[in-house]
Amino acid sequence: MIKIIILLCSKPIRDMLRSATNLVKFLSYDMQIKGQLQFASNVLKSLTVIRSNCVEKVSVWAPKLEEFTWRSCDYGYNERSDEVDTDHMDGVEVLLLDDHPLRDKNKDGELSTGITCSLYHSTVLQSSIDIIEKHPRIGKYTPPTFGGGSYRFSIY
Repeated sequence: MIKIIILLCSKPIRDMLRSATNLVKFLSYDMQIKGQLQFASNVLKSLTVIRSNCVEKVSVWAPKLEEFTWRSCDYGYNERSDEVDTDHMDGVEVLLLDDHPLRDKNKDGELSTGITCSLYHSTVLQSSIDIIEKHPRIGKYTPPTFGGGSYRFSIY
């Protein structure tokens, strides 16, 4: 497990994730990384991101994934300056990849099904709720509400 607490430097984290192809579990808290996060591991089973407000896009290659949690992540809001990036208020884009160059190294070649996706108090692309509800790898998904409105999640 990797815990990342209040990181402000994006490049070292992206470099670490690029080389972490045997990562089994990832947990971060208050990871302030601007731009895109890419996870690619044939053995990743659990991915949890809590209070990350700057990530624009997350892509995940994880044929063994069992759990994906995206909690209290409000893309477009910078709590350190109390500014809102109104150009990006639609939310973060999340991609669950069904193919990747690491697929050839996946011993059984199977993609997990029955993934539990949890999204709590996060801002994610509005158009994606239909995709996650129909995605063949998702087993359990409960769309949350926050402040009376629905917040959305996407997996492509």
